[in-house]
Amino acid sequence: MKKQRGVRQPSILRLWWLVVYEEADRRKSAKRSQTVLYEEADGCKAAKRSQTLLYEEAERRKAAKHCQTVETLLYEEADRRKAAKRSQTLLYEEVDGRKAAKPSQTLLYEEAEGRKTAKHSQTLLYEEADGRKAAKQRSQTLLYEEANGRKAAKRSQTLLYEEADRRKAAKRSQTLLYEEEDRRKAAKRSQTLLYEEADRRKSAKRSQTLLYEEADRHKAAKPSQTLLYEEADRHKAAKRSQTLLYEEADRRKAAKQRSQTLLYEEANGRKAAKRSQTLLYEEADRHKAAKRSQTLLYEEEDRRKAAKRSQTLLYEEADRHKAAKRSQTLLYEEADRHKAAKHSRTLLYEEAERRKAAKHSQTVVTLLYEEADRRKAAKRSQTLLYEEADGRKAAKPSQTLLYEEAEGRKTAKHSQTLLYEEADGRKAAKHSQTLLYEEADRHKAAKRSQTLLYEEADGRKAAKRSQTLLYEEADRHKAAKHSRTLLYEEAERRKAAKHSQTVVVGSV
Repeated sequence: MKKQRGVRQPSILRLWWLVVYEEADRRKSAKRSQTVLYEEADGCKAAKRSQTLLYEEAERRKAAKHCQTVETLLYEEADRRKAAKRSQTLLYEEVDGRKAAKPSQTLLYEEAEGRKTAKHSQTLLYEEADGRKAAKQRSQTLLYEEANGRKAAKRSQTLLYEEADRRKAAKRSQTLLYEEEDRRKAAKRSQTLLYEEADRRKSAKRSQTLLYEEADRHKAAKPSQTLLYEEADRHKAAKRSQTLLYEEADRRKAAKQRSQTLLYEEANGRKAAKRSQTLLYEEADRHKAAKRSQTLLYEEEDRRKAAKRSQTLLYEEADRHKAAKRSQTLLYEEADRHKAAKHSRTLLYEEAERRKAAKHSQTVVTLLYEEADRRKAAKRSQTLLYEEADGRKAAKPSQTLLYEEAEGRKTAKHSQTLLYEEADGRKAAKHSQTLLYEEADRHKAAKRSQTLLYEEADGRKAAKRSQTLLYEEADRHKAAKHSRTLLYEEAERRKAAKHSQTVVVGSV
């Protein structure tokens, strides 16, 4: 069968080069995707290493905080022991001072000292009870903060699990949509191939019909011979028979060539179908690779979000550490104020004791002076009595009255001294009561400030949590928008690939 002029037949070499170019492009794209996967794996490893370092840093911070808490408790215990030792030393000194001053003290002094000692011991008991209450309150506050931290961590973990479940469900639905789309496209491509096969068969049938019509025209165009030509025809009959034999041989060759050509076309059709099947398989592989890369992108996005959430949790933990450190600093300052107030009270007690000792020594000196005056007066009176024995016997009743008057004056002076001491004791008690009221007011103010600090910290935490939720919502919107963009790009690529496939089939 002769080739038709003006129609460019497809070259096998050209098709082979097209296949080679497509194979090279596929290899380059596979290599690029492999490189992207390696870079993605490196990024995942780096993120994992950074996450591990963050976890180790958090563990070190927790250990340091625990050591600091233990050290603080040890310092407080040492301070309490020192305070108890100082109070014990003061009590021993007080007892020693009382024992030393006991011979020169009356029953009233002993009663006053007993009352002061009882009051001081009561004050120490109150301070010890306040210290225990403060320690209990601090431990209770720490327990509440720990419980709140655990609850928050549990809630965040639950939210992470729910988010992961939602992502898995969305991923499964997306996978089902992709599979359904792939099945539809495969059915459409198989239908297109069937239509193309039917078109090729119709064109072959039309070419066969055209050949038959051409043979009929040739037979009809054979000129009718006249009688003049009959003789020539008889002469040429042998030649025509020879020509017929030649034509029969040509027809057989043409039929053989046509059958051979049909076999070649059938083989080419099979090869084309095989190539199209191979292309379909490669397209399916590319879809699978794109799907895997999409899955890796989703997983990478999930890891980034998880890392971001863990970073946010670490920042919140650091803020809690800072708040705890500030509260610890405030507690230390409060303890320092307590120590300063206690030291001032100790100084006041020591000053009162010194004043009492000075007053007592002054009283003893006064008594000694009075005793000396009495002895001198007694000596002078004794001398006068010896010198005027006879005259004094008559004046004895008046002397007795003088002695009684002096004794009354001494008794009144001693009672006045006791009244002054009682007034001083009342003033000191009133001053100590005022100091206790001021200390209680400072405690209340510190407690109110601590409550305000806790409320401020809770407000900040709530604002930070709401901000974090807003960021997560924005990230989800961005991820959804990015996934839609990727789906649109994938659809565009598929349309372009389908268009190029249609163009190649049309050109073939």
